[in-house]
Amino acid sequence: MPAFILVALVFLAITFAVQPTVGTGEVAEAATLQQGGQVQHVDYSSDRVAYEVWEPYTEQECHLVPYTDTECTYEDLQYTKEYECYPSGWNQSWMTSECTIKNSDTVGGNFIIYSGVDISSKNDPPKGKWYKNKDVGINETTYLSPGSSKTVRFNQEVKLSWNTEISSCYCYANSITKKETCREVESTRNECSEVTKYRKVTRYGPAE
Repeated sequence: MPAFILVALVFLAITFAVQPTVGTGEVAEAATLQQGGQVQHVDYSSDRVAYEVWEPYTEQECHLVPYTDTECTYEDLQYTKEYECYPSGWNQSWMTSECTIKNSDTVGGNFIIYSGVDISSKNDPPKGKWYKNKDVGINETTYLSPGSSKTVRFNQEVKLSWNTEISSCYCYANSITKKETCREVESTRNECSEVTKYRKVTRYGPAE
């Protein structure tokens, strides 16, 4: 074989030996670029690093908060009473109950005034029997300003029956109007709200 042919063969062998190998991905990329498209490079490396970030979150917080409250009560009006129980009539055959109610409170209001007599049994009831005492009288509703008074009278015949008698008189009143009394009191209550806080959390991402 001539010497120049042998030199040509050796030169070709060396040229193919040093030419870089083209991978499948590079071939696909070159083909895509030739077609005018875009290539997205995907990193399939398993190398990931941990890093910390501050993450916001909400949490409910409650606190005892002092406050001033108003407490009110409703009470009967105060009054005083004076009463008399005496026989009356031309032959003292009647009993009179005289009831005087005075408003001793600081505010005016309506009262129901009761005046009357108590009727009871003269003698012990027969064996196996019983007698219930009863009240007989009147009531009157009236308005009394502070310091003013009202007298209500009731008359009852003394002779009721052979076995009953008037034992006493009664006198009292009920306050229709209620007096409001208020006062301030110190107290506490639990108040809650949503608060934004931050905490460290670990994230994982690709190494730079």
